[in-house]
Amino acid sequence: MQIIDLKPGLEINAAYLVVHKRLQPFKDPSKGRYLALQLADSTGKIEARIWDKAEELAEIFAIEDIIQIVGKVEEFNNQHQIVIMSLKLIPEHEIDPANFIPISHKDIDKLKEQFKSKIETIKEPNLKELFNQLLKNQDIMDNFYKAPAAKLVHHSYLGGLLEHTLEVAEICENLVNLYPELQRDLLITGALLHDIGKIEEFKYKRVIDYSNQGRLLGHTVIGFRIIENITKNIAHVPADLLVGLEHLILSHHGELEYGAPILPQTLEAIALNQADLLSSKLKQAQQIIQNDTDPENQWTNYDRLLGRFLFKG
Repeated sequence: MQIIDLKPGLEINAAYLVVHKRLQPFKDPSKGRYLALQLADSTGKIEARIWDKAEELAEIFAIEDIIQIVGKVEEFNNQHQIVIMSLKLIPEHEIDPANFIPISHKDIDKLKEQFKSKIETIKEPNLKELFNQLLKNQDIMDNFYKAPAAKLVHHSYLGGLLEHTLEVAEICENLVNLYPELQRDLLITGALLHDIGKIEEFKYKRVIDYSNQGRLLGHTVIGFRIIENITKNIAHVPADLLVGLEHLILSHHGELEYGAPILPQTLEAIALNQADLLSSKLKQAQQIIQNDTDPENQWTNYDRLLGRFLFKG
């Protein structure tokens, strides 16, 4: 049974991914410790508790394992929670990762075609060759089509990076119509590549989380390196064009406090930053509303990151 369908009172026998795991002391220390878990599948996450034989059962599995549980859904502090009676570890060969990690609801094959179609509109020969070299690198492209755009905040699911990238590119197209002074091919290239470093910033085989490289470097620096390595194979790229593109990659977060190594200092960089922000903020709000499961309340719970409640309508 999927997490999105769980309701208090249901008895369940189902497999879930272990996202968090910790042994916690009871309020009465003489009772020992219980096991607090967070479980997930492709539809969401839920808290779970093991009250009996917690330390013994904790030895059976680790974080990012898939476990088959028998238990019952209860309500605690207005949130659903599973009380687990028994469990077993699911062998690796029986696991389909797609069942346990969120994935875009959009058709990924169609998104791939839209990405390639957008590349076809690039006329500047050096930028065109950059994309030709990129598309030949199967490892980069496979990861680009699969990666999330974030761990939690926006487009935080498989295919999210591709989805977000196309949104940003489409917003930039509209900005070019409003401001024809913008270098269209440079801006669209920046839109299509601004987050390419996220293919290495995150790990997303079982859970979406930061990789070691992602935590140590961040996706702007990783993306800069990827573009730099590709352009080494292109002869005689004009220096001002390359610097303009690299500036887009490095400055797209807009503010130093948000992780940008440099502030946007060209028209194209300012446009890309705002397009990126619009896509991410709208999707962030949309995900908060979609993940709110209380049908009785017209407002979401207070969101700490946005600093507000959201009206569900």
